[in-house]
Amino acid sequence: MGHWYLVAYDTRAEDWRIYRLDRTAGPAPTGHRVPARTLPAPDPAAFVAAKVATAPARHRAVATVHAPAVAVLARTQGLPGRVTPIDDATCTVDLSGGSLARIAQLVAALDADYTPDADPEVVGYLRAAAQRTLHRTQPVGDSWPEPR
Repeated sequence: MGHWYLVAYDTRAEDWRIYRLDRTAGPAPTGHRVPARTLPAPDPAAFVAAKVATAPARHRAVATVHAPAVAVLARTQGLPGRVTPIDDATCTVDLSGGSLARIAQLVAALDADYTPDADPEVVGYLRAAAQRTLHRTQPVGDSWPEPR
């Protein structure tokens, strides 16, 4: 599920900012009027996507993927600017973000062999998620394992 963003000019910082609407509370009019400005990009959605892609992340995770960049881009929609070709058959993908679960989803979407370069908590989360998946997909006799 995506997020809704407000693009606005911050007169104190004298720069454009994006604000996630689910994180805003109690907006109140200030009475302060500012002149209309033209967005610094022709496409507001592309502007937001570029800002989000370059925002600092809580969890660092970069993968060297053994697949062409064009194939990885097709599988990981929403990550343009984070996929960098190395050669015709390999690329790097910056999967860094604020959610370990989201990073695991993106890793699964790669659908290719990869070598991670990630923070220890990311690697630990990926291992635990893989173990849960492996456990839940191993039949026991004629049935599936009971949930833990």
